[in-house]
Amino acid sequence: MDGLTTLALWVHFLSIGMAGMATFGIPVTLLASKGATPEQRPAIGAILMKLAGFGRMAIALLILSGLVIVWARYSGGGLNGWFNIKMVFVVAIVALALYNKHNGVRARAGDGAAVARMPMLGKIGIGLFALTVLLAVLAFG
Repeated sequence: MDGLTTLALWVHFLSIGMAGMATFGIPVTLLASKGATPEQRPAIGAILMKLAGFGRMAIALLILSGLVIVWARYSGGGLNGWFNIKMVFVVAIVALALYNKHNGVRARAGDGAAVARMPMLGKIGIGLFALTVLLAVLAFG
């Protein structure tokens, strides 16, 4: 494995950790904030925004480092069906992240339905994340 591939793999693994932090951290923070006072809500909102930012950065780094790894290691081809299924889940995660960003804007504007959707969206995100990691193991294991 050459230096570029090693660096891309390192970035990929770090990004998986960042994505996991956001994927699990946001729902846990939302759950813990149920009894928050009005004075505490801005600080909790700031934490949620930071976690979401890390999550978006992780998605971008995962896609970029993944492209480098596939190009450098596999010449862009020769991957099995598990990899293709994993990529469908990656697209689903990107779509969910975009929807979550839109939903978060509505929630901060006072939309009660958007706030009510957040726990379900968190569970969907955790499920997609877990399945994507499983599919990566199957694709490369």
